[in-house]
Formats: sequence, structure tokens, C-alpha cells
Amino acid sequence: MERPVGFLSVPLITYHQRDYYVGKKYNCKYCKTVLIRPSYLFEANGRRSIRNSLFLLTMGRRSEKIKGRKEAQDKMKTKIFSIIGKKIVVAVRKGGGDASSNKELQDVLELARRYNYSKENIQRSIAKAVNPQESNYKQVVFELYGLGGVGILVETWTDNLNRTSGDIRAVANKYGIKLAEPGSLTFKFCKKGRILLRNEEESVEDQLILDVAEAGGEDCVKDWQHNLDTESDTVVFQIFCDPKNLEGVASFLQSKGYSILEKDFVYVPLSFMDCDKDSYATNYKIMETFEEMDDVEAVYTDMKDN
Repeated sequence: MERPVGFLSVPLITYHQRDYYVGKKYNCKYCKTVLIRPSYLFEANGRRSIRNSLFLLTMGRRSEKIKGRKEAQDKMKTKIFSIIGKKIVVAVRKGGGDASSNKELQDVLELARRYNYSKENIQRSIAKAVNPQESNYKQVVFELYGLGGVGILVETWTDNLNRTSGDIRAVANKYGIKLAEPGSLTFKFCKKGRILLRNEEESVEDQLILDVAEAGGEDCVKDWQHNLDTESDTVVFQIFCDPKNLEGVASFLQSKGYSILEKDFVYVPLSFMDCDKDSYATNYKIMETFEEMDDVEAVYTDMKDN
């Protein structure tokens, strides 16, 4: 199999060159798999490159018209703001309200600035965090067996587990899928650190691959970020690494002058499962339904793209 330009001969890092889109997902020309990453990050900009909801998005062919752009954008921004608010509350309760000594809060505030999350909203979220009468948020991952036996992970931030569990269960019952016991499906996925880089010049591509390998990264994936406001596409790169090395890899890349847009943790399937077309379509609809839920941050699957 012919390797793409920049593919290293040593197994430190692999490079996937996206060459075509399928529906709301994209396939890698070389490994023929769908890359999984969370949805709300690019949803605000009108594109989705993963089958899941701060990093899956509305994805499609780059020339394709997006219906209801303004409504969809406003809806996703509302969800992004909700998630940012929750993350601020969690960060403050973990490490206090002083961003200078709270790295987690620093990262969330940087995300807030990127999405124009107002100072008033930030102050409101911090006030909620220091109020002992307010509920705290916790991250809960629900595991479900999709049609055809595929695995689905639904990552949530919730302050009311009973409510969120009920919402997840209602969707499962509606489509005839089953909730799995904790740990029944997570073993089919590998948790990875993920860094999203802005790339001003495509000419840095080969050097980036070398820098990622030197930093201890495992994978470098080229992608496009589409902005609905400007109707323009920007080249971005996703860097995957061991979760323990996320901060170290990010710091190294920053020292090399790269601009980091986001960093988070994602679940990557170890292998992909086939299912028939009807099951595929229904599973896709199920995951879209989960993504629309207020408490859901991301949805992951090991379903192979048809």
C-alpha cells in the first residue's frame, strides 16, 4: 500500500490523509476507517468529522449546502455554552477560583474565550461553583449495545444522574437497544489524549509529523474546520497521544510555535464492527438523538462506516 507523504517508517506515529467524506463522517484513504472524535467543537462551525457530540460536528461534503444554518448554529452554541459552564463549575470546585493556580480552570477559560463565552456567564458559573447549595457535575459514561451488536459510548456531564439515566434509557427503549453493565463495552475502546492544532500554512505539515513524534504523540490527523460565518475552511490537525502525556505533548508543541485550539480526552475504538444497512441507519439516528441531549458531551462508536 502506498504511504502518504510524510508517513514515518518507524511505528511511532501514523498519518491519515482524508480524501473523501461519507455522509456526516469521513473515511481515511489509507486505513478505510472512520475517525472518532467528540461533536460540539465543530458543530458550532457547521461541520462534523466524527460520529459522536465539545469535539463531534455537522459534517458533509465541503460543497454541500447546510439547511437551517443559523438555527443549527445557535442551537449548538447554546449547547457549547452549557458544557463550558459545567466545566467551569467542576474546575473551580476541584482547584479553586484562581485561574493562575488552577490549570484545569485556565484551559476551560481559554475554551470559553474561543467561543465568546461572556464574562458575565463566567462569573455566574464561578458563583455557582462556590455556592454549596448548588449541585456539582460529574462525568458519567453510559455503555449501550447498538443494533447489530455495535458498541456505543455516551459521555455525559450531569448534576442529576437519575434524570440523565432516564433520558438515555428512554432513547434506548424507543429504538430497541440495550444498556450494558459498566465495563462491558469500554474495553473495546482506548482512551486517548487529543490536541487540536490550528495550522496557518500547509507547508508545515511534514515538520509537524516529526515534531509530534518527538513530543511522544502517537497519531497526526489532518482535517478541515468550516466556519459558517465566513464560509471558509481552515486546515487543522488532530494529535492523539497517551492520556498521561497530554500536557507534555501540548507543552512541547506550543514551545515549537504551534497554536493549540483544544485539548481533551476521547475514546478511540480498537477495531470496527460491520452491520447491515438498516441497522447502520438506525444506529446513526440513535447517536444523533443522543448528541442532541443537553447532558451529552460526546458519543463514540465502533460501528464501521458503510
